[in-house]
Amino acid sequence: MAALSVSQAGLYNDARFPGRLIVSLNEHVEHFDQADPHLLASFMSDLQEASLVLRKMANVERVNIAMLGNKAPHLHAHVIPRRVEDHNYGLSPWENAAPHSKLTSADQTIFVDLLKHGFAEVRRTT
Repeated sequence: MAALSVSQAGLYNDARFPGRLIVSLNEHVEHFDQADPHLLASFMSDLQEASLVLRKMANVERVNIAMLGNKAPHLHAHVIPRRVEDHNYGLSPWENAAPHSKLTSADQTIFVDLLKHGFAEVRRTT
């Protein structure tokens, strides 16, 4: 969906947090502590850009960023928009979470378009 400086951002299909992104490093690095510090600095800048895009979306009050490393052997981060109307607003996304559900096909299309526009707009203004 969006090519960033050292990573790719894509929509994560999660109806609980519409607009949730997964930002994956282009270069293969399995563990955070194995990454070159300059690469990590660029990755953090990419995450900052993704966070800004989400905060510009309607009703997004906060953005959570999580790097878990439990399953996928590749450095990536989940960038999660939080809205006051979220089932568990004020808690971590997984604490007292609603059951996972997927976005409808129509909602996927809407959010991909919104996010593409958001990344383009942020790049024009920064």
